[in-house]
Amino acid sequence: MKNAQIGVGFMLLWDVGPDWGFFGYLGSSPTAWAYDPFTGDVVTSTRSIEAGLPKFGDGQTGVVSIELQLPRKDSGAARFLVNGVESRTIELPKGAVVLPAACLLKEGQRVRLARFEKT
Repeated sequence: MKNAQIGVGFMLLWDVGPDWGFFGYLGSSPTAWAYDPFTGDVVTSTRSIEAGLPKFGDGQTGVVSIELQLPRKDSGAARFLVNGVESRTIELPKGAVVLPAACLLKEGQRVRLARFEKT
């Protein structure tokens, strides 16, 4: 992963569509958040907003979950869970529509979306 970043996260859907930011890197726009498994950071607007989450090196696998609270009348919240370690809460705007997303920048990288649950 040192030679090609990977990002796993989500982005908000606006009237004009999602904003991927520059070069399609998830986490480069102010309406997209990504966990970077090489650095252990949560990134938005091309900057880390939280460091210290578990890291995955080349060839390693891990589990990244995203917990969302999306009430229609109030603001919402999101949180990353990486191999069981929770990130701080990310506040989302009222009525947010969220798209799960990933950016894979090297051949052979994989992300599997699974276990969507409504609680």
